[in-house]
Amino acid sequence: MPPAPPNKKAKTAAGTSEEKTSTEEKGADVGKRKRRESTGYQPEDFTMASERSAMAAKETKVPPGRGFKLRDIPVIKAGIEKIPANHEDLVSAYTFVFGPRPKVTKKEMKERLLEFNGYLPALPKGKYDDDEMDREEDKYEARYATRAYKLNIAQLRKLCDFFHVDVKGEGKKPLNKDETVEKLLDFLGEPDVGLTVGESSSTEVVKVNKKKPNGKKTSTDLKPKPAKKKKVADPFEAIKNHPKGEKPSDKALRQWAKAYVVCFDMDQATTKHAILTASDKFGVDLAPQKAKIKDMLAEEM
Repeated sequence: MPPAPPNKKAKTAAGTSEEKTSTEEKGADVGKRKRRESTGYQPEDFTMASERSAMAAKETKVPPGRGFKLRDIPVIKAGIEKIPANHEDLVSAYTFVFGPRPKVTKKEMKERLLEFNGYLPALPKGKYDDDEMDREEDKYEARYATRAYKLNIAQLRKLCDFFHVDVKGEGKKPLNKDETVEKLLDFLGEPDVGLTVGESSSTEVVKVNKKKPNGKKTSTDLKPKPAKKKKVADPFEAIKNHPKGEKPSDKALRQWAKAYVVCFDMDQATTKHAILTASDKFGVDLAPQKAKIKDMLAEEM
């Protein structure tokens, strides 16, 4: 009897079963993410943290001035050390001197203030260009005068009290705003014990075994000297002297832009309002100068 033919159906079923199993095994691998062994990048010298620290240290370093450090003026040193670290007068004085940046702790505020010795830059050693130095001084004078004129007379007098600057004029009459600004900036430009008032300023002496920042030797004692009369530039002089009805100069327009930014909320103000305000101030239609005014306002913000 001839052998029975192979069971194709059974073979096919078996083959299908094998293929199915193989496919399932492959399918089991599909969708699974194989983990690769990898070593994270570990640089030998990662310096970003140190760079940030260096930048922070540079920002908090007090620029050298040309006067005496406030810690060397007894009446001011005593006041700063005594005042609570969170007192608003300390914060106001610090912000006026250094601006809102960099952010520092309350303790650092006191330390930086005590290290401050004037906003006018230290005079270079040896020969230097007088005209260039005058321009540099004018830049700082204008910056601090602008800060001062943003404050009201009560705020200015508080600052003068903090730094022990006399705010009384002839006959003990209170100084007006311009005179108060002048007195305050005279002192802060180049701090000196002779420009302060108070018991400590005349009865205590601080030994100074150093040279002043400009390279000149100082006296071993801080002795009062007559107050200097120095005219502080009014940052709004061009506006005040401008004849109404005439086209304003760029200088007057720039000063107006500074005042506008101080007086109005720039998040709410519109270009139309600014043009109308400027036109009303100068008594002439300034719509043709819209682009220039927008640029000036943007620069002052």
